[in-house]
Amino acid sequence: MRRTAAFVLVVRTLPPPNKRSLSVKAIVCFLILFLIHSGCATSGNLPGRLPPPPSSEERASFGTVGVIQADYLPKTDIDVVVKGRLMGAGLGAVAALVVISPFLAGLNPTNSEEASILGATLLAAASFGAIFGAIMATPKEEAVSFERLVKEIPERTTPQQDLQEEVLRAGAEWVENQLAPVYEAELTIIDNIANYNSLAEKGIQTVLEASVERIALGSKKGGSDPPLKLVMDARSRLIRARDGTVVNVARFRHTGSPRKFSDWAADNAALLDREYEDGIRKLALAIVSWNFPGETGMEWPAYIIVLPEK
Repeated sequence: MRRTAAFVLVVRTLPPPNKRSLSVKAIVCFLILFLIHSGCATSGNLPGRLPPPPSSEERASFGTVGVIQADYLPKTDIDVVVKGRLMGAGLGAVAALVVISPFLAGLNPTNSEEASILGATLLAAASFGAIFGAIMATPKEEAVSFERLVKEIPERTTPQQDLQEEVLRAGAEWVENQLAPVYEAELTIIDNIANYNSLAEKGIQTVLEASVERIALGSKKGGSDPPLKLVMDARSRLIRARDGTVVNVARFRHTGSPRKFSDWAADNAALLDREYEDGIRKLALAIVSWNFPGETGMEWPAYIIVLPEK
């Protein structure tokens, strides 16, 4: 989510009686445009409605819960103010013109001098916007390095399997229901959709799908070499195995501590790997705590928020 803050200083000359020409309304605009990136990891700014966790009546019917890992890799990306100086300059210029346009609305130049003033005003605003947009943008070569680093995470780890294992570990410690792993080979696939009815015949009453949806490096600050946070999104779905009824759907986000790119990349990304492992563990604890409320008795894991379903 991006937010643009602008400060505009407008100086007007006092109009003489009965004159409303542009020369009477001459505007000298000095515009400083700051592009401020505002992260989405705050529940108050997120659209949509949070789903309630499963009720006590629903939990009473869970029985044995089969935990299934997703069969796809999570999306990887970077979330910075703007990628590339050129893109930043272009967006900055456009934003500046948008900001200044209300102050120039309704002005009709009546001669070449007034038209020149209007043109110079627009040019100055666009120039200021382009300069500050370029300053706030992350250089393209840096953005490419950030993207390369975050794409390596699912290549050297197993996010879906790691999350499944951590959910099972947390469930064994905190949940009264028996949680059992379910693998793709045990599922019946019809038209590329898993059918869980066969699991009910094996004694599994409820299915818990746990998936890592997104892994990203992001920063609220612009410019070159901004501090980056590891952001990880996960999703859980509780489904009755017998009839496929979806009991609950929830999305979770872990946001780590900020570090410079050089710190994340050092020692074969050892620090980034530790942050990833911590994020997987906390996402798993959040999934267990959310889907089995009142049973775990554990504190909500730090740096985890629940997101509205898309």
